[in-house]
This record gives sequence, structure tokens and C-alpha cells, in this order.
Amino acid sequence: MKILDKITVIFFTVCLLVCSITLPAIIMGTTDSFYVSQFKDCNIYPDTSQVLSVNYIGGKTYQTADFTQLQINEIIKHISSFLSGEKDSFSLKLDKVTLNGQKHNNVEIFGEEAVSHMEDVKKLFDTVRIVTSVIVVIIVLCVIWMIYRKKDIKQHIFKYSLLTVVGILISVILFIAFVFFRTLHIYNTFSADNFINELWTCMHYIFFPADPSKFSGSFFNDTLTSILTIDFFMNCVKIIVINVIAILFAWIMSGYFIDRKRKQKKL
Repeated sequence: MKILDKITVIFFTVCLLVCSITLPAIIMGTTDSFYVSQFKDCNIYPDTSQVLSVNYIGGKTYQTADFTQLQINEIIKHISSFLSGEKDSFSLKLDKVTLNGQKHNNVEIFGEEAVSHMEDVKKLFDTVRIVTSVIVVIIVLCVIWMIYRKKDIKQHIFKYSLLTVVGILISVILFIAFVFFRTLHIYNTFSADNFINELWTCMHYIFFPADPSKFSGSFFNDTLTSILTIDFFMNCVKIIVINVIAILFAWIMSGYFIDRKRKQKKL
């Protein structure tokens, strides 16, 4: 039973980590207000009296559009609705678009590469939803077991949750070190921008491990890449990292106080 208690603590900690990543990612990807706040932070959200100039409309190098705030909101709504499963196709056409200085209707906003890439992203999102649902069930089962075994499991919570987090942290440090040396190898120098580019490159390989072509197909010039910039995604990563640190810290500290209280009772 002691082995099962230890495994339960490890499983719970790992599942807590995964949920602290996937749940915010799902919420961010399907919430309009999040896109608006991040667009503002990245200086790509126009005021009501202004327009945002965006290149590569429809994936074409010669097409530039001036989007109003309402049109940007429509694009945001389309992205979030697609990722939430409310729309089957990522293709989007808008009317009254100022394209290359002239008003046009029925303008194709995203190119074929963007539409194809977002189909892959949606599949990833759907998989993440399923995995998250399964993990939530596992967390509930772990909590039930820990409550049932609370007298015996108290002695393992702090030690094995800490060991699990340390193991994860070591893995993250090794990954960052790999990205750092990869950056030096490719660019023969180090800069924050080069490091972020390589970090995003390696993260794509993690997102699409079974099909490397999905990675190569994720780099293209389009309306999508003009508004969902690397800065946008790095902000998302920062939010998730802060969330992970806060949740795991809270769990470890809870384990610490539970363990200290247990030891005090023995005295």
C-alpha cells in the first residue's frame, strides 16, 4: 500500500502539472478577450478611430489590408470559434476590406497554408481536450485515494511531490540548455530573439512529434502569422509558466505544512 501511496502522489503531481498547462492553453485559445488583451500588449490592436495594416492577406505577398477594430474583432472571433469547435473550416471571407488602398468585398483573409495549418492545430486542441478530461478524472481519483489513505499518505506528500517537481525541473533545464546550444550552433552567436526563435522551433517539434512535416508547414507568410506573432505566443508561454509555478508551489507548500503538522503531532 505504501508503494501505491507514493505512486498516487507522483501521479497527482504530474497530472496537476499537465492540467496547469493544458487548461490555460484551452481557455486562452478560445477566449476572445484574451486575444484582445494580447493584441493590445503586442501593439497590433487598433483604436476605434484607427486601422491596422496587415501584410500577406490570403497568403499573397502583394496584398495588404487596413483592418478596422471591428474587423480585427471578427477575425479574433473566427479564430476562437474555430478552435472551440463551433466552426468546421478556418476559411474566412470579409466584406468592406480596404485591400491595397481600395474597398473590396468577399476578401479571403487566410491563405491555403494557414487554413491547413490551423486544421492541424484544431486536431491538437481536440486531443488536448480529451487528454485534459482524462487527467481531470485521474486527479479526482488520486484525491479520493489520498483522502481515503490520509493517515498513511501524509508522510509521502511533501517528499514525493518535491522529488517529482525536481525531476521535471531538471528536464526543463536540460531542454533549455539544448535550445541554448542549438541557438549557438545555428547562429554562431547568442541573442534573445534567436533563442526565442529556436525555442519556438523546438516547441513545434514537441507539439507535432509524430509528423515533422507539420513543423515545416507552420512557417509561412499570411494574415495569421502577421497577427499571431512570436511575441503573442511567447506571452502565452509566460502566462502558462507563471501558472505552473504558482500551482506547483502551492501544492508543494501544502505538502510541506501537512508533513510538518504530522511530525509535530508525533512529538
